[in-house]
Parts: sequence; structure tokens; C-alpha cells
Amino acid sequence: TLISALHVWLDSYPEDFKESPNHPALLQLVHFCEEYLPATELEAKVRHRLDRYSREPRIDPLLTPPPSFAMRANIPGWKRYGLPDVPVRHFAEQLTRMDV
Repeated sequence: TLISALHVWLDSYPEDFKESPNHPALLQLVHFCEEYLPATELEAKVRHRLDRYSREPRIDPLLTPPPSFAMRANIPGWKRYGLPDVPVRHFAEQLTRMDV
């Protein structure tokens, strides 16, 4: 369900929600919860995160790591990472050696 996916996203990728200065993704999620999921565990979790992130000291954005989605999207200023081309047979042999 959507609620479960949002719980997992909040727990697994917290950096996606730390966008300073106002944490717009968390604010949108708070508004969504207020309208559609009031007084739920998800709303409490989102409000707690927003409160906690709002109290954290401000860090220069150039020193913070990119959000996890930056590796998947074309974001200006970030290089797109490409995996090296490794032949399938060589890759399988390496995995087999690791198993031994």
C-alpha cells in the first residue's frame, strides 16, 4: 500500500527528505497526511522528522551528499554514474569464486 511504501521510504532514504531550508518534501507529506491520513502513525512520523530536521544546524549544501535519487536522475551539477561494462561470463566467474 501507499502508506507502507511511504514508511519504508522515510526510514530507508531519509536524505531524500532533508532538503534545506524548509524541507519541502516533508511539508508536502505533512499536508497529504493532514488531508487524507489524519492522526495516523505516518503523520506522527512525518511531523517528528520535520521537527527533528528543522532543529538540525544548517550545513553548506556543497558539503552534503546528493539525495539517493540523484544517481538515477539527470540533475544539473551532478554527473550521471555509469556502471562499467563487464562481460557476463567474467562477472559470473567472480561471483562463483566468492562463493567458494
